[in-house]
Amino acid sequence: MAQSHGDAIYGLATGIIAKGSLFASHNDIASLITSINAEIANRIAADNNTLGFVNATYAKLTTNVFTSSQNYTEANKGIVTSGTVTFDRSAGDVQKLQVGGALSVALAGWPAVGTYGGILLEIINGGAFVLTFPTIKWILPDTGATAASFSAYLTAIGRTSSSLQVSGSDFLYLWSTDGGATVFGKIM
Repeated sequence: MAQSHGDAIYGLATGIIAKGSLFASHNDIASLITSINAEIANRIAADNNTLGFVNATYAKLTTNVFTSSQNYTEANKGIVTSGTVTFDRSAGDVQKLQVGGALSVALAGWPAVGTYGGILLEIINGGAFVLTFPTIKWILPDTGATAASFSAYLTAIGRTSSSLQVSGSDFLYLWSTDGGATVFGKIM
């Protein structure tokens, strides 16, 4: 390890004290040693705090490493014609559904409170049938505020029919940071 700040200060002080003639009295030397000891303690504490921060940051970064070859596996639910479809986030970050009848959507599998979790849904032909979503706070593109309803959100993003596509795909991105108690959403 390289010479620390404390070692450098100690070496300098030792050299000065050895020359003795720079000080008028023994009290001056004692005062200097006390000051140097306090500075050494401060520098060591600062080095330890920096080292702790660096180690904590390194631990966080190494558990969330992204490489250039990141891929997501799509969980395809196929064609569903009735009932409730549950999108369990823990089953995959990207999920696909082809709507074949009136459906209700449920959401599950969010990470714990304080951890960000997101899911991308590809909904095919979602406007061809009644599709009922749970409570989602749809984020308006112009203000970042939440829309009063899903229909109001669709109107705000330029959907004249105020519905998902009758024939085609819509991509919905949903996210939560509180274990799914509050879910936010946008259509991509």
